[in-house]
Amino acid sequence: MTLPTDDRDDLIKELFAEAHGLRMKNEQISQYVETKIAELVKTRRDLVQMSGGFEEIVEQRNTLQGQLDTVTAEYGQLIEMNSVMTDQRDRLRTRVVALEELVEKGNALQGQLDAARTENEQLLAMRAIVTDQLDRIQKRVETVEASRSYRFGQRLSRIAAILSLQK
Repeated sequence: MTLPTDDRDDLIKELFAEAHGLRMKNEQISQYVETKIAELVKTRRDLVQMSGGFEEIVEQRNTLQGQLDTVTAEYGQLIEMNSVMTDQRDRLRTRVVALEELVEKGNALQGQLDAARTENEQLLAMRAIVTDQLDRIQKRVETVEASRSYRFGQRLSRIAAILSLQK
């Protein structure tokens, strides 16, 4: 089976045309594959960035959760401290009321003490006057007892007593 030259030439042309078409198809497929590979590389890069961002977000969330736990514990402690301080404040208010009552009693006692001091000063002044009077009276008595007429009167009294006994 030998083909005429024209048929051969036509067949070679067709083969070249088909080979060229296949090369073009191969080129298109290569470009398509390169485009898809570039898209996949870009998508992979974006996913790596996203996973890094996701890991950072997870880390931030864990940090924030730790801070929230700390703040919650501190809040509980503050509530407990508030309760203790409220109790202390109530006890202190009770003590203040008791102290105010004691101050009122102290003021009343101070008034009584001042009155007693005034009375004592008056009594001391009266005592001084009475003591002075007593001293003057004692001096007067001493003067009278030292006088001759008093001694004479004493002797007469003794004599009268003796005489009245004899009768």
